[in-house]
Amino acid sequence: MTIVGNLTAFKTSTYSPANAPGVSASSFGFSSQFVSQQLVSGLPAITGLFTTLGNTAGPSYENDYNYEGRASAQQIYKNHTLHYGVGYLVQQEATGSNGSAAGSYNFTNIWTTANPNTTAGVGVGSAFASLLLGLPASGQMTSNSSAYYSQPYIGTYIQDEWRIHPRLTVSMGLRWDYQYPLTERHDKYWSRFDPNYDLTSITSYAQPKYAAEIGGAATNTGIQMLQQQRSNPTSFVARGAILYAGQNGTTRSVTDPQYRYFQPRFGVAYLLRPNLVFRAGLGRFVQSNYVANHGNQAGYSATTTFNATTDNYITQASTLDNPYPNGLVADTGNSLGVYTSPGSVSTFYTPNIKRQYTDDYSAHVQYQVRDYLFEVGGVYEYTTGLVVGFHVNNPTLAQWHASYDPQFDSTGRPVDTLPGETQVTNPFKGTPYITNSLATNSTVSAYSLVRPNPLLGDLVENLYNGKSYHYALQSKVQKRMRNGFAITVSFSWGKQMDATGFVTNSVVAQNILRQLSSSDRRFQLEAAPTYTLPFGRGKLVGSNANRFVDALIGGWEISAKYTFYSGTPLTLPTNSGFFQGGDPGLGSKKSSKKWFDTSNFIPFPTINTKASDVQNPNIYPGWTGISKLPGYSWTPTSPTDKALNGVYHDFATWSNNNPTQFGDVRNPYTNTWNIGARKSFKFEHGITLQLRADAFNALNHPQFGNISTANTSAFFGYVNGSSSLSQINDPRNMQLAGRITF
Repeated sequence: MTIVGNLTAFKTSTYSPANAPGVSASSFGFSSQFVSQQLVSGLPAITGLFTTLGNTAGPSYENDYNYEGRASAQQIYKNHTLHYGVGYLVQQEATGSNGSAAGSYNFTNIWTTANPNTTAGVGVGSAFASLLLGLPASGQMTSNSSAYYSQPYIGTYIQDEWRIHPRLTVSMGLRWDYQYPLTERHDKYWSRFDPNYDLTSITSYAQPKYAAEIGGAATNTGIQMLQQQRSNPTSFVARGAILYAGQNGTTRSVTDPQYRYFQPRFGVAYLLRPNLVFRAGLGRFVQSNYVANHGNQAGYSATTTFNATTDNYITQASTLDNPYPNGLVADTGNSLGVYTSPGSVSTFYTPNIKRQYTDDYSAHVQYQVRDYLFEVGGVYEYTTGLVVGFHVNNPTLAQWHASYDPQFDSTGRPVDTLPGETQVTNPFKGTPYITNSLATNSTVSAYSLVRPNPLLGDLVENLYNGKSYHYALQSKVQKRMRNGFAITVSFSWGKQMDATGFVTNSVVAQNILRQLSSSDRRFQLEAAPTYTLPFGRGKLVGSNANRFVDALIGGWEISAKYTFYSGTPLTLPTNSGFFQGGDPGLGSKKSSKKWFDTSNFIPFPTINTKASDVQNPNIYPGWTGISKLPGYSWTPTSPTDKALNGVYHDFATWSNNNPTQFGDVRNPYTNTWNIGARKSFKFEHGITLQLRADAFNALNHPQFGNISTANTSAFFGYVNGSSSLSQINDPRNMQLAGRITF
């Protein structure tokens, strides 16, 4: 038995010093009061002049630490070769940034004009004069959080290579690993978000106001919609709270532990006949999810705003000598608990985060004929655990339609502002704890109040149930080096399907659509020849050349790489306009100004589309179904009416589930040759000088831009989205280099 072990410690550091490190503001005339309030010593940032002076950014850093220990053993028992192993890894990341911790102040002419409440004329007032007076127009000082994240990992495996027969070898193995949940050393972050947590203090403030708002007769269409769709004020409850790590029973980690990631592996190699081998294998491969799920440090940063005036720049409330007479705003940390920044979360991760894994299956046949090795086979990969965002604060389908279905007045004219768009009194104005604009805005849209949680808008929960499927036929021909020539040619045909999102409006349905992946490439061809020219001593040409001639003609080598990739599928507007259906591909008939059949797509009418155009079957043919839409027959009677047709509102609740990718509608392909030439000079004592020249995109094949898929554009379906072509890849690029080996 052979046992091997190793220990590794690895550190990377990134540090950005302040722009004026080691400089004290006092040496430039700033007061001791000013210096005492600075969080970081240095010159403050002075903006608004001919250039920015001082320190625009405080020091920042990121230190990454990896500590790893591994041990493996190998044991041979009869016709079995056994492998064992175990590893333990600790990944740590320490980050911090001081931002404008030295202060940042902007100067304008507002303090040096005759009337600060009127727009000053050219040359009136001076930002520089305001600086000399020590009167900024605005400013701030920030205190940013720091963090020390840590995530250990442990894994172990066993593998058996069983030589059953001289022609047959079977490999069997099992791996298990566990990735510890991410934590922060000092618990300076919130690790979870509970969308159902009842914020009673906010509810008790806003609920009576909402009840009063919908309690009486109303002419406001938004209020009328709420009276019908949310008539019970007790349903008006503010929910959604961040939960700090280690507080009130909340776990310190961002995610729940996941223990069941066993990863079986199996492989077989069988010699069917001399020079003919069959190989196959399958296995599960689990990936890590470090970094992507850092917690949020809301509450551990604070900004103190410079208060220039309380009477619209008539008298100063603060000066540069004493910018913060009331002191600096302290960060709240986790002291406010669930009432920290309520209503500020728009997306969060489920704590039951699954690790992404791929099940891989492959089978290949290899056949050798003299110097050539032929290989053909196939692979199938199934990946699960991909992130999909689900909307978890949608109203009911009936409430959505009540908010955005088209409505018409007594004349048949469409109503300009739909009920959901109508502004109503904001019941959250003045609510304690809320720090965003919801606490200060006088009005909000009626649609925001009909949501299950009126405190939050479009809330997205990231789940890990997306999937991807890939299968491919793979082939390769390899000529091994003989007479100075070798080449490898590989070709694959494949297809990738993804189930990672939905195209139907999320209120209607959140069914994940399985369709062609936007990163799919149908064909991939690569060729890499290498040829050592037969010139020089001992070669076909100049085999008896002297040293001088050999130095000139010998040691030449040419290599190249050819790449051809199919283009990736376009994402077409099949659900954001009229789409006739079917495959819009044109095959060989496509052109740079009609890459696909654009007649399958017609944009929705807007408020500015003329009724005569809407009602013209040559512009909106019958397959659009536009003639069946409410308001189709209405035509404005007044030349000043801003609504030129009666259907422009009919598409707010339009919803389809059409695929957005098609296999025959792709971006332009990639077709590139890279060619290189090398010349080697050999000297005594094993010294070699190699000179080389490389030409990238040697044949100067242009790669044009992607195709315009905006159905409202005049260049819809055009290459480059323009009437003219422009190359987006680099033209031929030459590179010269030299290397000495000894």
